[in-house]
Amino acid sequence: MSAVSIKRVNRSELPFFAELIRESFATLARDFKLDESKAPHNAAFLKLSDLEADFDSGAEMYSLSENKAPAGFVQLKPLEDGTLLLNRLAVLPEYRGRGFARKLLAFADLRALELRASRIELTIIDESAKHKRLYSSEGYIQTDTRAFPDRPYKVAFMEKRFSPERA
Repeated sequence: MSAVSIKRVNRSELPFFAELIRESFATLARDFKLDESKAPHNAAFLKLSDLEADFDSGAEMYSLSENKAPAGFVQLKPLEDGTLLLNRLAVLPEYRGRGFARKLLAFADLRALELRASRIELTIIDESAKHKRLYSSEGYIQTDTRAFPDRPYKVAFMEKRFSPERA
């Protein structure tokens, strides 16, 4: 029987988790034929300095481990308007298909409850049907799609709202 746990990431652990994020997003980059020159903002090409800047600006970062082996990551940033911004949800390829992304999303829901957030927002590649299905099945709805000049794909904006009595 495996033991799954989620814990807060410390700043000293960021180099390790930057690599975990890059490795996790590498499959997405391959699927969409992205490289750093075409999509420098994609997490497959994450720079440690960007992760450190997010950490220093108040983003909360969490790791999911199975039997003490790190398998996933999620970044949550509370915003002043009551939104919780979810970013860099990552599960290493060898750990996929075990419900770990859903566990990280459920954890984000709990964290939103603790912070009294009114919603969780995230962005994904619009053409990624697999990711849209995952987030939709967890209660997220697509609110917008936008093209950006520095990205070779459209970006889908998704959110999950919480009732006022819950938030």
